[in-house]
Amino acid sequence: MIITPTTTVIPITATTHFPIKLITSNFPVWKCQVPSALIGLGLEAYVDGTVKVPELFTDEAKTQVTPCYTTWFRQDRTILSALLGSCSDTIQPIISSATSARHALEKLTLFISLFLAPKSSTPCDELGRGKIIFLRKNMVSCWRSHFTTSQLPSLVNCYL
Repeated sequence: MIITPTTTVIPITATTHFPIKLITSNFPVWKCQVPSALIGLGLEAYVDGTVKVPELFTDEAKTQVTPCYTTWFRQDRTILSALLGSCSDTIQPIISSATSARHALEKLTLFISLFLAPKSSTPCDELGRGKIIFLRKNMVSCWRSHFTTSQLPSLVNCYL
């Protein structure tokens, strides 16, 4: 999907498009509902990573915001707002610091998989240790690849 200055921002609301409110016990159903609604509206590219964020500025002095970025930002925020509205009060804080709709879904998926997924009953499973190793490995690799020290707190919040 290519964003142009004439791309129409499609209105999307939680009550209309995401009627199932996310609570801690219905994530699989909610997770099925969200992509289905976004596909129906032609907005799935905002959360699956196929739409690229346009350049923010048009000039070297970084004073003029590109019209394409403005269009992308408005649509992404509309989707993010609908996602927030479709979550229960206990879930909303998890994604309230998300920087994009895609980031919000990634944070929710990670949170649910780490903390609310059914626990395995095999004796060899060390769920606590496994979660810590998973978090450490992902945080270190992300941090080394494209995060600066000043961005570390936001990286940690992404995994919490």
